[in-house]
Amino acid sequence: MKTTIAIAFFLGCTFALLAQPVPLTLAEAFDVAARNYPLLERERLSIAQQEARLGLRSPLSRTDIFLAGAQVDPSNPAIGIHGAGFIQRFNWPGSARYREPALREQLLSGNARLQLTAFELKNLVAEAYLQLVYAQHLRKHYQEVQNLMSELVSFAELRFELGETGKIPVLSAQGKQKLASLGQQQAQQAFEVAYTVFNNLMYSDTVYQSVATELPGLTPEGPWFVNAGHPRLLAEQQDIRVAEAEALYVQSQYLPQVIAGAQLQVINESLPFLAYQIGLSVPLSRKPLKAQVEIARREVDIQQAEYDAAQRELENERREGIARVNQARAKVRFLLEELLPLAADQIESSRKAYTQGAVGYQDYLVNLEQAIESRRQYIDALYEYHAARVCLELLSGRR
Repeated sequence: MKTTIAIAFFLGCTFALLAQPVPLTLAEAFDVAARNYPLLERERLSIAQQEARLGLRSPLSRTDIFLAGAQVDPSNPAIGIHGAGFIQRFNWPGSARYREPALREQLLSGNARLQLTAFELKNLVAEAYLQLVYAQHLRKHYQEVQNLMSELVSFAELRFELGETGKIPVLSAQGKQKLASLGQQQAQQAFEVAYTVFNNLMYSDTVYQSVATELPGLTPEGPWFVNAGHPRLLAEQQDIRVAEAEALYVQSQYLPQVIAGAQLQVINESLPFLAYQIGLSVPLSRKPLKAQVEIARREVDIQQAEYDAAQRELENERREGIARVNQARAKVRFLLEELLPLAADQIESSRKAYTQGAVGYQDYLVNLEQAIESRRQYIDALYEYHAARVCLELLSGRR
């Protein structure tokens, strides 16, 4: 029995050690997610596919192999002309040079899409990481609230036992304590959700945790700009180049194809003869080709318009981000310089005054709740500040 208990204890400890989360910085979280993210692997496979297509600079052309007959006597099928041959179509010399740039630009477009997917992943990871740190900070805050409310219950019960107050303050304090417990439970649940979301983005069997457990304070500001090498802009630029290359390739369809063939013929069972044919394949009507060329040129204009729109959207995001950062920074600074020192003084002074009987329960509770609310507002403002700042850092290429 003792051996079984020892083995179970050992296995439990081993499992607990294995389940310990690995702490990560935000930069390390980016690296882990990039190694495991399935959509990045899809983009890499797409690039490999484009590289394979690049080896086919000219489209595959079929060879027609056939049997033919002419002037065949139905009563004696051996009499007549019988033959077997082939026909091959060749692209006009130099036409392949239009296809190769189109394939190469598509390959570069695949690389641009890979970078854009990696950037979008960074946004997701940064948001999840920040949310995880915020949830831990809130969890710590509600633990402090729980301690303060437990202290409130103790003080209220002590004054009731001394006959200084009635039962109402005790009941009120107990109610506040239960609400604090509920807030603590909800904070724990919010942490578990954030923890799950973050680890889902890691796509790993290993469990990870953020290094930071509290949101950092304000950081120095710098000039914010839209990075010229922003992955979205690069992808849009590459789409323009692909459309331009495709337009040139479509125009090359005006070029004729060379047709060449040979045939081995037998006439009335005589010795075989050789026949050949050489010609050109040209479109009889150029209207469909002109329409295709026009469609390809319009595609270039469409991609250019999308690039211009992307530039404007990113610039609007920059302006909005700067406004959000400035607003949150001002709020954090006010709370840090004005309300947080007052909150600490409210808690300490009202606690001392209440235990000494200088103030009543209601005055102590009002000061306590004001201080708690100031601390909560500070945490929320810090989160808003860092969320806006991370977006600007990604926008300007600083992360």
